[in-house]
Amino acid sequence: MDESISKSSLLRNPGRQDSSTVPAIWQQIPVPMVSRFLAQMGWDWLILDGQHGCFNYECIHTIRIAGVSSLVRITIGNSSEVERILDLGALVVIVPFLDKFVARELSLRSRLRTATKTRG
Repeated sequence: MDESISKSSLLRNPGRQDSSTVPAIWQQIPVPMVSRFLAQMGWDWLILDGQHGCFNYECIHTIRIAGVSSLVRITIGNSSEVERILDLGALVVIVPFLDKFVARELSLRSRLRTATKTRG
């Protein structure tokens, strides 16, 4: 990545002159038509909430095509969504309760290693 590009500029609409704020909106209605409408309103990024509502994977693609960055909050404990969401063009995946998720994964790996060890 070019050193002159800051992390916050990845979320910023390139046409926006004001650099003090990065406007965003949460989308709860899982309809691509709503995603397109919100993207055309000038929001720099849209957040799709899969934790407290539902979302349509097509919304991610619609937002990307409109030239706006999308952030997606996945459902709790559903790590299988992450790859699909990134493949569709989301810039960021928000993982709720990440500390609990990591602890659970480490616990499962520990149990798996213990179960596969041979006793002498």
